[in-house]
Amino acid sequence: MTTDPNKWVTNPPSTLVQLQDLQSQPALNGKYGVVLQYHDERYLVQVLQQLLLEQQQPRLVKLQPKNLTSDLGLQGWVKARIALLQSDPTIQKYVRKVDSWTRQNPKLLQGGAVGGVVTLLLSIYFLGCISSLMIYVFDF
Repeated sequence: MTTDPNKWVTNPPSTLVQLQDLQSQPALNGKYGVVLQYHDERYLVQVLQQLLLEQQQPRLVKLQPKNLTSDLGLQGWVKARIALLQSDPTIQKYVRKVDSWTRQNPKLLQGGAVGGVVTLLLSIYFLGCISSLMIYVFDF
């Protein structure tokens, strides 16, 4: 059994990292993820991706510690939290529901209903970011 050298594995998983210097999967460079496990000198990371209207499964990758950084800075940390919100299954469920309603009832798109839906979704993201910032600031 190997021990986590960076102490990134938590229960529940909460350590946000950024993927970097990947040669075999360069499209993942710059993406954010959540560390799930550490085994055989590699981290198992769930890549945070926007799945809002797609029926995809979360992407899991095994990476060496050199391909991850948890030093995100404030701007990177906020971007990672936004990615976390965008990949949240609960939010995805509500977005799919709204998408289904608007497809079934095209009249909902008339008279400003779209603006209301957009405002609702932005409010969810905004409140998530504000709470994330509060946690980040008061964590020091």
